[in-house]
Amino acid sequence: MKKVLFLVVVFLLLSPTTWGRESRCKQQLIVGHWGPSFLSEQDLSEISSLPWVGLDFIKLFNDLKKLEVDYRGLPVSGARFIDEAYMLFHDFRFQNSSGLPVQSRLGFFRKHSRNEILVVVAFYSANGLVGFGIRSVWHDLSNDLALEFEGLMTREGFSETRGIRFPFYERSYALARKLGLKKITTLADWRGRELWAQEGFQFDGAKAFSYNGRLMTSLQLSRVNFSNFLKERGIKIKDLLIVSEEGARRVKSLRDFKTPLDFLQAQHVSGQKVLVRPLLSSDSNGFVYSEPTAYDVGRAFVLSDYVRRPDQINSVIPVEYPDEALSDQAMPFWYGQQQRRR
Repeated sequence: MKKVLFLVVVFLLLSPTTWGRESRCKQQLIVGHWGPSFLSEQDLSEISSLPWVGLDFIKLFNDLKKLEVDYRGLPVSGARFIDEAYMLFHDFRFQNSSGLPVQSRLGFFRKHSRNEILVVVAFYSANGLVGFGIRSVWHDLSNDLALEFEGLMTREGFSETRGIRFPFYERSYALARKLGLKKITTLADWRGRELWAQEGFQFDGAKAFSYNGRLMTSLQLSRVNFSNFLKERGIKIKDLLIVSEEGARRVKSLRDFKTPLDFLQAQHVSGQKVLVRPLLSSDSNGFVYSEPTAYDVGRAFVLSDYVRRPDQINSVIPVEYPDEALSDQAMPFWYGQQQRRR
């Protein structure tokens, strides 16, 4: 089975001020110079041709190859982001949990039509490309900058990717601090539903799903789907515990589940496990699953296949992706946020 590590960083340019002389990597970008720590067009072609890259990402990298390397008139806000991202990631080298070296290459791209800059960070070892991921920085409705985590996955079979998660998180959080960002957001998809819950992300309050025509938030839909999940397996809600580092608390109702971590930490009082086939990621052939595995009740729900079941009666549709149909017995991909101190 395969898991893929993705990273793309997007910065929205909202400041009218032009790029000053203080930029550390301005000349390299303006003249289109690709040093050893920068991605080339050939690198992008290689990435988009790999069989484990999903169709959405193939389209993304093919589009990136068409963008001009032109940074004249770049706002200072964009220049500062590029400088900080460059300083944090251009020499990002570490040894994974198996002691094998991994290093990064950067690619900077400007989209004039959407007034944004994309920064692609890809990870390489002696065996070639290990993976890449997605990040974006934007202004939310309150006009505060927010860093968005759109995915972090690794590919099974590449031992180099083990151990990449925490050092990469550390530099991403450092970038948020340097830019003075108040909020980090995410779209927790596939295996990320578990990982982002463990990172302490909370559900976003936006109504992002339709359940039989009724608009729901990620939290509301997770509660409804969890109720269906339990009923299908003959499990009573009052037979569950939420087990955390602080101890265990008995569940009284679905309202006791308020965060993604609450769902993940749910366990049966008798230790009963639930067999599911975890949804891990996707590639050019479709979704990628793990072998059926028995987990505690909450983890089984979080990792369950969120694709619509063949015999399903209830309609579950994500508002942003109306052509997709989701299961009514699995945690959906969810929108989350994490408040940060400046």
